[in-house]
Amino acid sequence: VCQEVGDLRRAQQWCDATRVAAGRERTIPLLGDCRVHHAQLLTWQGDWREAEQEAHAGIEELPRDLLHVCLASYELGEIALRRGDFDAAQEHLERTHQLGFRSPQPALAHLRAAQDRGRAAMTMLRVSLEDEDLPVVRSLLLSAVAEIGATCGDSATAEVAASELAALASLHPRECVTACWRSATGAAALARGDTANACRVLRDAARRWTRLRAPHRT
Repeated sequence: VCQEVGDLRRAQQWCDATRVAAGRERTIPLLGDCRVHHAQLLTWQGDWREAEQEAHAGIEELPRDLLHVCLASYELGEIALRRGDFDAAQEHLERTHQLGFRSPQPALAHLRAAQDRGRAAMTMLRVSLEDEDLPVVRSLLLSAVAEIGATCGDSATAEVAASELAALASLHPRECVTACWRSATGAAALARGDTANACRVLRDAARRWTRLRAPHRT
């Protein structure tokens, strides 16, 4: 639930409390599906090596739990993408898509953009946005639209995404949603050549991501 509402700090507090309790009671702190969710949190925090270990352990412990195999595959794809290993990212995100329990977005769109296929990336994101209502997930998709639009020189699309994020942040003023909004607003400002405003807004975004302990996004 903490992850769904973007409360990453509280999610980490739960993980820390679980480890303390496990040490006191001499039990195993995390198993199977819990390890996959922990991998998601570790990816956000930039602990990619441990995130990979947790994701692989989750798959090994619950190989027939296709939901969590799918979630773990996405995390492995996200990590590979951030490291610049596009072949591995493609493999993991294709598996995510095939299993079908979650969308491979926005990681797959970022991969396509990195492969100079910006138009395909934008199409993927638009399709994903048609079916996504969760505020945090929707904010990540819109943030990707703004970032990729700005990178591809499509400042109008970046502006539209930033405007929708502003409205979303007004309705759901959660830290993750607000940080996505500020990042997207900065990207849109940069795309239209307003560097002074872009720097101001992106500094605010960086402070918000830092508070969320998301160093890659910072």
